[in-house]
Amino acid sequence: MGRSSVTQHRVLDLTSRGGCCVRIAIYVRISDDASGVGRGVGRQRQDCLKLAEARGWTVVEVLEDNDLSAAGKLLRPGFERLLDLIVVGHIDGVVAWTWDRLERNRHDSLRLIDAGQRAGALIALVRGVDIDMSTPAGRLSADVLASVARHEIELKSDRQRRANAQLAAEGKKVGGRRSFGFNNDMTHRPDEADAVRWAYDQLLTQQSQGLIAHAWNSQGLLTPHGRRDGSPGHWRSDTLTRCLRKPMYAGLHTYKGQITGAAMWEPIVDEDTWRAAQAILGDPMRRTKRHPKALLHDVALCGTCNRPVTGGIAHLSRPNRIYRCRTQWHIGRKAEPIELLIVGTILDRLARRDAPDLLADCNRPHVPDALAEARRLRIRIDELADAYAVGKVTLSQMERATASMVHHLKQAERTMADATRVRLLAPLVHTNDVHGTWNLMPINEQRRVIGALLSIRILSTGPGMKKFDPASVEISWRQSATADGP
Repeated sequence: MGRSSVTQHRVLDLTSRGGCCVRIAIYVRISDDASGVGRGVGRQRQDCLKLAEARGWTVVEVLEDNDLSAAGKLLRPGFERLLDLIVVGHIDGVVAWTWDRLERNRHDSLRLIDAGQRAGALIALVRGVDIDMSTPAGRLSADVLASVARHEIELKSDRQRRANAQLAAEGKKVGGRRSFGFNNDMTHRPDEADAVRWAYDQLLTQQSQGLIAHAWNSQGLLTPHGRRDGSPGHWRSDTLTRCLRKPMYAGLHTYKGQITGAAMWEPIVDEDTWRAAQAILGDPMRRTKRHPKALLHDVALCGTCNRPVTGGIAHLSRPNRIYRCRTQWHIGRKAEPIELLIVGTILDRLARRDAPDLLADCNRPHVPDALAEARRLRIRIDELADAYAVGKVTLSQMERATASMVHHLKQAERTMADATRVRLLAPLVHTNDVHGTWNLMPINEQRRVIGALLSIRILSTGPGMKKFDPASVEISWRQSATADGP
């Protein structure tokens, strides 16, 4: 369609067009539709249809974007379709409720103005004016309206930030959706709260996140908000981990990802249980999505780069299981002789009469003392920050003292987490059949035992070595194992 033709068919001139058919598209959008039923969109559509009918325009298409905020980065399919209709000349104009319902994003504003200018289109607003995009004055009006809309967004965002900061200072929940275990008013939802307590108990006995998630799903305890497609949201290992990471379960308030203090709501678990769980969730031994089949996967280190090794298959004359460096081919060693050496070392140590010494630092792990020490240190750290705030100590004094207390706090938290080592090693220490008990253990538990007791480095042997040399695997007992050696 040529420029003169477009100008002739501009919607502004339709009073002089007689019986000519003016084609328009209606665009409606509402952001943050909490009800999810699109009532706001329905109201906009009704008003836009009335305007089009009153002016005698033909509605070619009604385009809708529901619950897509123009302040975000989500693609708006209805808006993209609208631009296409304008550019190819399938419509002469657009009817929208207000300008900020049509667009509130600078990039989209420029795209709409450019498309409207090229097509000579009109934008008619139910609560506003008609804007002729073919004229400089019309485009100026569009640009001003877009700037006003963006200004309103920024003011709203600023008010929201200040309101959130005030809520955080008062220990109240800052927006967001309902969290598992809580109602919207942050009171406990009994069945879910019980499940959360049970999950922390299971985690502290080294139960895997995957099995806990499976148990929740089996009990019909699904995620609070379901999936995007509307189907029920089943728990997975990763979603359960994110759930149990939330400080809110310990009655701790967060703002912008940082713990800011005690919250106003009742905790589901005590803070010490939550912090002990975080030490376990942060254990790199638990981070693989599936339990690897290789015994020393992520347990042993490459002797060259000191990064964890991974299991693999080498296809030579016949397939062989190997351990190789994860990022570089520093090593590529046959797995079987290395595994036999490591397992033999572990079982020989566990078969000795002094095997109970392996539990010396966790048979009586002094967890109550560790909990009390952790509480005392956290209070001291807070008091030190308060002292700095009122000028009683200097910044350097606060930093030195805080560093020392944080070091001891981490030791106390590690002591709490070490209590789980008793549960891990006790079946092997107190059995009369170490080999039989070991063989009955799942490979993932075997890996945890090895990781708890040994540090392993697999060295490169160079070309030509055919016979396995035990010296090519460096084995050292971890200090917490309280063993002098194999």
